[in-house]
Amino acid sequence: MTRTTDHHPASDGESPTTAPELISGKEEAESAEWHLRVPRDLLYLRGHFTDRPIVPGIVLVHWVVGQMEGWQGVSLQINSIEALKFHNFLFPGQRFTMRILRGGGRWRFDINSGELKIASGRIVEREDAVAKTAERHDRDANPPGKGQV
Repeated sequence: MTRTTDHHPASDGESPTTAPELISGKEEAESAEWHLRVPRDLLYLRGHFTDRPIVPGIVLVHWVVGQMEGWQGVSLQINSIEALKFHNFLFPGQRFTMRILRGGGRWRFDINSGELKIASGRIVEREDAVAKTAERHDRDANPPGKGQV
């Protein structure tokens, strides 16, 4: 199933916002892509930095998780974030694209602004980590060759 989203301004114009402005998006079962813009009145720009405000990296991660949860309609149980990289900055008013690809209990994300890579990483769901721990425990308890005559 594919779901297409349209422009929805995040700000009511009266108070600073904490979410990116959604321009458009496309959501499928295992992948999604959204075209967004950094609001000029973004709350997180205050004090980060006065002369040249940039979106803090943790805010980008927060936005990724928020988009994932909205798309999937559930609150994610995150175990870890792997290979997290912040390549470039996002500035007030800048447009960017967020892409998320689901594979098992891992979610790969990329944030780009045109050809410029902004951030990337993988989010690991708690269920995936629990399953891997159980699998590793079974392997350790029953190594190959054990019990064979």
